[in-house]
Amino acid sequence: MSKATRPIPLPQHLAAVFMLARRLEQRENNAARVDAQLYRFEARCMAEELQAAPTDEALEALLEVFPATAEIYENLHYANSGLCRSEPSAAMAALLMARKTIAKARRSSKSKQPRR
Repeated sequence: MSKATRPIPLPQHLAAVFMLARRLEQRENNAARVDAQLYRFEARCMAEELQAAPTDEALEALLEVFPATAEIYENLHYANSGLCRSEPSAAMAALLMARKTIAKARRSSKSKQPRR
């Protein structure tokens, strides 16, 4: 089994993180209105749990499965590692593609200009 598909047992020190992660994910994916105070409370509890949790293979696996928890983790560690867990956004991807296209167009137009 590859590392990505190999099940990792949930250590006891991540039990609360796991339960909160499931709740946050349910709230993130729920189309119904979510109580803002309750969400903030749960997110604050998650931040406290993540700050106390050691960064290990089990935590990394949990963050891969629960994007809302990964975002909180990333925000907690932003000062040290920036947006290391985030995939490049669609806007960033579009910006990079636009830059490449513009550069290619400039090179193409320079090669088509008559020489003096």
